[in-house]
Amino acid sequence: MATAMAFAGTAANAGEVITAGLDSGQQFERFIVKFSDDQVAAKSGGSPMDAVVLAANRALQGQNLAKASGRKVELPPVASHLRPMSLGAEVLGVSQKLDRASAEAVLNEIAALPGVESVQVDFMLEAHFVPNDPLYWAQYAFFNVSTGIRAEAAWDLADGSGIRVAVLDTGITSHTDLNANIVAGYDFISEPSISNDGDGRDADPSDPGDWEPGESSSWHGTHVAGTIAAVTNNSSGLAGTAFNARVMPVRVLGTGGGSFIDIIDAITWASGGTVPGVPSLATADVADVINMSLGGLAPCFGVIQDAVNGAVSRGTTVVVSAGNNNLDASNATPANCANVVTVASSTSTGARSGFSNFGPSIEITAPGSSVASTWNNGTTVPGSQAYAYMSGTSMAAPHVSGAIALAQSRRLALGLPLWTPAEVTSQLAATAYAMPIACPQGCGPGLLDAHALVQAASFVPEPADLAVYASRPASITYAREVTFGFSVRNRGPGDAAGTFLEMQITNQIEGLSYDAPAGWSCAEQAPTRTTRIMRCQFAGNYPNRQNDLIRFTATSARSVQVQATGTAGSTNADPLERNNSASMLFRFGIGHY
Repeated sequence: MATAMAFAGTAANAGEVITAGLDSGQQFERFIVKFSDDQVAAKSGGSPMDAVVLAANRALQGQNLAKASGRKVELPPVASHLRPMSLGAEVLGVSQKLDRASAEAVLNEIAALPGVESVQVDFMLEAHFVPNDPLYWAQYAFFNVSTGIRAEAAWDLADGSGIRVAVLDTGITSHTDLNANIVAGYDFISEPSISNDGDGRDADPSDPGDWEPGESSSWHGTHVAGTIAAVTNNSSGLAGTAFNARVMPVRVLGTGGGSFIDIIDAITWASGGTVPGVPSLATADVADVINMSLGGLAPCFGVIQDAVNGAVSRGTTVVVSAGNNNLDASNATPANCANVVTVASSTSTGARSGFSNFGPSIEITAPGSSVASTWNNGTTVPGSQAYAYMSGTSMAAPHVSGAIALAQSRRLALGLPLWTPAEVTSQLAATAYAMPIACPQGCGPGLLDAHALVQAASFVPEPADLAVYASRPASITYAREVTFGFSVRNRGPGDAAGTFLEMQITNQIEGLSYDAPAGWSCAEQAPTRTTRIMRCQFAGNYPNRQNDLIRFTATSARSVQVQATGTAGSTNADPLERNNSASMLFRFGIGHY
């Protein structure tokens, strides 16, 4: 398995800490220590590994005490020198496996020693999954690591299981390299003159052909579906990007194209919305991703933007081809709509395809020139199943939809919540790699990197032990105004994402305000019959070892006894949730309580 290398210096003149393989959720028990040439030459005068072992044990002792934090202190793991390696490196071992925080502490302590050139954890490499499909050689988008989507490394981690992709297109034809991954869809074409199947909307999304006089049928939907989820490693045909995902064919394109009316209703339906006259989808059948390899030169007017916004609000990511006009994509819809992932096309050399639209609205670029996928050889009506090359941003978009399915399936497998559409867009940009041939017209952040995207989806935050302590009022004024507070402390080892404090107080008070330190913002929530609620949120990750006091001021015009409770939480796992809440009782009135 390929792993990116990153370097972090611990101090001036310190050795390099190589963070390759240092993934959250993994455990570590061996370290590779590389000494400078001068230090290796001086070994005859004494082993530099003695100092390394001492430094490692010092770090382990410190981590052990930090994690104890008032609880019983247990014996820490013990580090020892295991054996020498080639190239002047040595192997350090520990008596039990370490989490990331402890391993990082060991790395940083060792790197600070004189003569240490670098230090890193030992980790496992695996052979990439390479499918046995006989036409796989034609799918450069999967195996070319310089210009493709780097699918082989992604497949070592995910295959799309549990994710559903709706393909809003011409429908689907029967194909043995695709049928097993097709689920029930719908035909949304309302006009028989466009549908070419003799009727209007119905539950049969089969593609009868979109031929016109002088033009053969395109079988466009079958080709797009195969790029997303062709059956893979079956010794037949070719591979799909997310080969264990499921494709929901939604027919919106027929003879001459498709109408906005049908496309808007299809977006709504596939994402779990309600369309009059069409049976709604069960929650489990709603698409996680919508792929629209379609468009035209027009603005993104209100109703189609509303449809996209509705889909996104329900958690469905909408992927759209940028268009094939060699123009700024802002001229093409739905590529120019907000909240969609707009995809430009690249060639096998990594350049922008000459036909591809471009510009600031591009979110990502993916292979779209000479893409091999499933097809049908019928000239008008369906004939025999086949395979074919097609080019267009229509072929680039399904690579992105498939990669999103891989990432979301990885999160499912790890028990993590699926990314929101906004998070998907952000992660596509964060994990893209530079195009080998520059795109001055604007191709977004670069080429799709499915492996890096799935790796990002694999991130499991370290546990963060949050604790809450009550800060009781020292006195109560005659004006019956009480100031009290709750301290939030992160006892680590990880920084806590999405950290909040919720304060609830008996609903017998009149005024309620707050005073929070930098980074916190608070807002009163809707009260219940018995309780007033103030929720405070920390912006960004709440750092390990940070401790903040949030003060509240309550007023009452009468003498009453109230209870206030503060409860903290985050999206990280918390090993001691019983410490997350604290309460206090006090009475409004004259004097001390």
